[in-house]
Amino acid sequence: MRDLFRLLGRYHVLLLFFVAQGFALSWYASSHGHPRGKWVRSHLAITGAWDAQWSSIASLASLAEENEQLARDLAEARGQTHSTPSFRHHPAKVIRSTSHATHNVLVLEKSDSLQRWTPDQGVLSQGFAAGRILEVEGAYALAVPLITAGMEWSGRVRRDGPVGRVRWKVGDPERGQMIDVPRSTNVFPGDTLFTTGFQGVFPPDVPIGRVVDRKGPESEEFSTLEFEYLVDFRSLRYVEWVERPDATLIDSLLNTFNNLSWTD
Repeated sequence: MRDLFRLLGRYHVLLLFFVAQGFALSWYASSHGHPRGKWVRSHLAITGAWDAQWSSIASLASLAEENEQLARDLAEARGQTHSTPSFRHHPAKVIRSTSHATHNVLVLEKSDSLQRWTPDQGVLSQGFAAGRILEVEGAYALAVPLITAGMEWSGRVRRDGPVGRVRWKVGDPERGQMIDVPRSTNVFPGDTLFTTGFQGVFPPDVPIGRVVDRKGPESEEFSTLEFEYLVDFRSLRYVEWVERPDATLIDSLLNTFNNLSWTD
């Protein structure tokens, strides 16, 4: 305290000068029209710019929340719209994903705690085929997207075309290949590839991608189609997982079929 008084005593003249200067500027700005207008305009410019910055930040945060809510609502709406007696759709949030690894993954969190998901259920994004659930633990699931090396899926050229095997063109998150397509099949760029439903993962006729090229020598009986995925795997936020209520019955029938003893 003694040091503070000594400091005030040493610089009291300078402090009085600043106080007097403040009163003078305040009186001058408030009693003279031009200086007052300039002072107000300067203050308005500074505070306006500051408020604009904070408003932009607040707007971005609000927009992000609105986009997230919109994505969630759309996923729920698509689930209700595309559900059938055999396949029911439920929304889930993507909380982690990869798209540039050799074996990519999706980590999902389901929105409805009352719905029970199981391995081998399909995952859709905006109504397009996206992947398959591998493991589940409570509200979370580990899924593999279509862009995973070593995974093959059943696909069909258009809704009435031949069936082929769909696989990822490793290294390119936007492109895949359908192999073993008969050369006699008329296929054109822009044709859509659909799921068949044979694997029990996806419902039939779910779009997978669009053909961009056909490869393989003309002399070969089968060709390879190169296509672009309809799902943007680098920006997945909300998806739908597909519940198959009759899965137990179908699996039971298949087991019965496999256990039959065939005789001539």
